[in-house]
Amino acid sequence: MQGLVLVVGSYAQDLSFVTARFPTPGETVLGTFESGPGGKGSNQAIAAHRAGADCVFVGAIGEDEAGREIRDFYEAEGLATRLTVLADAPTGRAGIVRDRSGQNQIVMTQGANLRVDPDQVDADLLARTRVLLCQNEIPAETVRELFGRARAAGVTTLLNPAPMGADFPADLLGLTDILVPNETEFASLQTLCGGGLRAAGLPSDDGELHQQCRRLGPPVVLLTLGEQGVLASTPEEFFRVPAVPGVEVRDTTGAGDAFVGAFATAFAEDSADLAGAVRFANRAAALSVQVVGAAGAMPTRDRIEAAGGRA
Repeated sequence: MQGLVLVVGSYAQDLSFVTARFPTPGETVLGTFESGPGGKGSNQAIAAHRAGADCVFVGAIGEDEAGREIRDFYEAEGLATRLTVLADAPTGRAGIVRDRSGQNQIVMTQGANLRVDPDQVDADLLARTRVLLCQNEIPAETVRELFGRARAAGVTTLLNPAPMGADFPADLLGLTDILVPNETEFASLQTLCGGGLRAAGLPSDDGELHQQCRRLGPPVVLLTLGEQGVLASTPEEFFRVPAVPGVEVRDTTGAGDAFVGAFATAFAEDSADLAGAVRFANRAAALSVQVVGAAGAMPTRDRIEAAGGRA
């Protein structure tokens, strides 16, 4: 039986610049501009909603034009929300530079996201929740309190530790049931926990990676490895799910969010089929990179199923 996917996280208006190549320090390059909805929490909520989840997004926005635009977008999407609208803080914004290969560089200003409050999630909402999903673009104390309440209520906690900074609170790992880092975040977490890896120097042996996953603490770790697929690690086993082959990449912005939101959806539907949930999420991410943009690139359930779904 499917339960609610509750996403508590950030919204940012994406200000995207597309150019042939990234500028070097001090250099100006010409390109094109586009704007649209973004922010990891919002992207992941949209991904979960489009993938078929009963989903609610909790966040904070400013009482400004960007805030009005995103409320209209959520209404058009049919995504349920609980938003705090602030007159004294701006809506978050992200500056994105994307090159011709589809790779990107991002700078985000948090704005109203710093005011996301755990009191926005009441007991009734938490009682309906199967998976609580958070990221690292809202205050750590908010995530900490909500994860503690979720654990007490028997709700699965899912953490995407992005963006990863030196101030990441290691104690959150002890409240996390499922951790989904990429290579860079995984290396930083290993350093935080006494390891000392570089993303470019991760072991090639899956058994070694599994042992490093076990060092972090969460029962389930899904290490996303781009073209190398996903390594899943649990206390009982580890396995790799290959990336979807033959994908033409147009834009990687939001690909990780597509994966996380789709995984949360599939896991909420059937938590016993971890590999199937990862395959479902892989297909969602592969579809997202074939479309330019972030929120708008999140695939629908029909498209994911047509691409193979959990199979």
